[in-house]
Amino acid sequence: MNDIKTKILELRNQIEKHNELYYQKAQPEISDKEYDLLLKELVELEKANPQFDSPTSPSKRLGGEPLKEFASVTYSVPMLSLSNTYDKEEILKYVQGLYVQAHKNIKQFIKDKYLEDIKESQLDKPFEGVETLIRADVNIGYNGFCKIYDDVLQKLFEILDKNGFLYFESELKNLPKEYDFSYFLEPKIDGISLSVRYENGVMVQAGTRGNGIEGDDITANVRTIQSIPLKLTTDNPPKVLEIRGELFMPTEKFNEFNKKQKEKNETIFANPRNAAAGSVKLLDPQKVAKRPLDARFYGIGESEGIEFVSQAQFIDYLKSVGINTPEDALSCQEVADINLVLDKIETKLNSFAFPIDGCVIKVNEYKFYKLFGSTAKNPRWAIAYKYDTEKAETILKGITVQVGRTGALTPVAELETVNVAGSNVSRATLHNEEEIKRKDIRVGDTVIIEKAGEVIPAVVRVVLDRRPAYSVPFTMPTKCPECGSEIVRRDGIIGAFCENIHCPAQVRRCIEHFVSKNAMDIDGMGPALVDSMSVEGGLIKNPADIYYLNRAHVRQHSRMGDVSANNLFKGIEASKHRDLHRLIFALGIPNVGAASAKLLASEFKTLDNLSSASVEELCSLKDIGKTVAQSIVRFFQNSANIEMIARLKEAGVNMHIIENSSGNATLFEGKTFVLTGTLKSMGRRETTEAIEALGGKVSSSVSQNTDYLVAGETTGSKFSKAQELDVKILNEAEFLKLAQIRNKRVELPSASQGMFDF
Repeated sequence: MNDIKTKILELRNQIEKHNELYYQKAQPEISDKEYDLLLKELVELEKANPQFDSPTSPSKRLGGEPLKEFASVTYSVPMLSLSNTYDKEEILKYVQGLYVQAHKNIKQFIKDKYLEDIKESQLDKPFEGVETLIRADVNIGYNGFCKIYDDVLQKLFEILDKNGFLYFESELKNLPKEYDFSYFLEPKIDGISLSVRYENGVMVQAGTRGNGIEGDDITANVRTIQSIPLKLTTDNPPKVLEIRGELFMPTEKFNEFNKKQKEKNETIFANPRNAAAGSVKLLDPQKVAKRPLDARFYGIGESEGIEFVSQAQFIDYLKSVGINTPEDALSCQEVADINLVLDKIETKLNSFAFPIDGCVIKVNEYKFYKLFGSTAKNPRWAIAYKYDTEKAETILKGITVQVGRTGALTPVAELETVNVAGSNVSRATLHNEEEIKRKDIRVGDTVIIEKAGEVIPAVVRVVLDRRPAYSVPFTMPTKCPECGSEIVRRDGIIGAFCENIHCPAQVRRCIEHFVSKNAMDIDGMGPALVDSMSVEGGLIKNPADIYYLNRAHVRQHSRMGDVSANNLFKGIEASKHRDLHRLIFALGIPNVGAASAKLLASEFKTLDNLSSASVEELCSLKDIGKTVAQSIVRFFQNSANIEMIARLKEAGVNMHIIENSSGNATLFEGKTFVLTGTLKSMGRRETTEAIEALGGKVSSSVSQNTDYLVAGETTGSKFSKAQELDVKILNEAEFLKLAQIRNKRVELPSASQGMFDF
């Protein structure tokens, strides 16, 4: 038996060595046939000897059983997106903005130190005009910033002297010197955002970005990607290392793959990004294993047991443990150097193995990340510069006007279909009436379009010498195209709006948002059903109406069968028990996303508290600015919204943050749970939220770091793995007792939401 185990270990080591030579070093030593024979021998030995199974075996690359659906993964460190620019002048403004933020930090430090004893008007004087000086310096950098501050500090010292303050001049002089930072530039891969988590050097989880806080658990699929190591090549791995990057299909491999798809009369993908997205979301890992997917990593999420001082150091570490990183990443010091690197990468766009659409510029030193901070969506310490996208010429056949959830009217270009950047495009955004006038866009024009950020097609300009004689300037309709109401224009806001809250388009999109997965997650209420009940049937005029639906009327308007109707009403009932942050997000308050909703729920605890908050109270919260605060206050002052919330409350929709019954938020602190099987009393999401509310963490896979496996009915492979590793296994009753949750039946949206083993 020991001989078999030794042989299995030898084969694994051999195969991993050849994987590293092929995928990391591009220096293969054996043929594909020889490699396949080694892998086949390993698979047969493992199959005959399951007691020697290992989650890090190269055989896992072949994929396991098909998934029933994707579980969710929650990130303790949000996956933020980057702000974009296509203009090098914006890069200068970005760098100037960093020094403006540094200036604001220094000014605030001085105020915090002396404001109790010196009038604010006096403390403001040394800093007057500093932001203007920074914005005027086209070569702004560390030396220029320090030079500007020499004068500022001299004026400050005079004020401190006049007020009789004893101070350490050297300490204050060092304040601007703290902002000696450099930049790290990386090619921006046009792929799918990916997070991979390693615990003690072993891959335990992989997920998509999702909304930045919660994504899809695609661990089973990512395990099949040969270039992503199942374990880090180090003898001293950190306890936790979560890395972020891009999943993609290499351009050359994409062309080969599409050719094979065509030969088999199967789906042809428009571009590598679509192919990667479609592949990684397949429910059958064995099919994913046959797709030529790859990845590069460049970002860090949660970590424990390891620290990095800079992006350059982090990238070097990833390379040392077998993780692929973007090629041609470089450090530099000045704005002029940034532009040189941008130009250099642009000349090599077509030579990269992966699709590139720009370059990411980051502050290199990590200590500045906290000092510069982030908005709700974007970090201030990084920006993406996008290269000019591929353009195409086509005919503008018409302009239609769409009505959004907030009543904003958006003109859309209806085009003769044309291929742009690998995708067939027949529609493009025109943004608003002012933009159409500025570009003088008319129906019948020949127009140039591009994929803005390779995502949203946009009309760039008109080919005026081809304009037909019959063309006339476009004018926005004076009435809403959906409901016929008069459109209005708001002071200080570009665009036209329909303010009829009963407008079918607004109602439809409002309901679709309310029932969506990251909001109230009402299973069975898709766009078609929403359309039939809100527009055709008139059964739903705002989200509160969902909770007063009559089963007979629903079946009449939707032609639902008994099973579908039962699932829908179970889903509606289950949504009443969602946590407060989901309700806040579902309400569709302008400028309030999922992350902001969680922050607001955590701070105010109840919807009543939030609804009575002032702009000042809201602005005191981290990442809640004045614009967001004003949106929140306006929303809760609207009479229609007040009435809707009252009806939601009357229907029994939860309006409070869900606290654990014992009030002990640290009951599960430091404990890791894995869920498997079906629980009768709680769905997977509810169970996860309960564990997290008690300070615990939910992982998607069993490992030596797992403290408890919660096992319901119809368990899967996780149960066997837990037994093998001697992990404590709890049945449903034991878990509820441990969590101090009363065994109260909770209706689930559907049977699938109670399934944990994916």
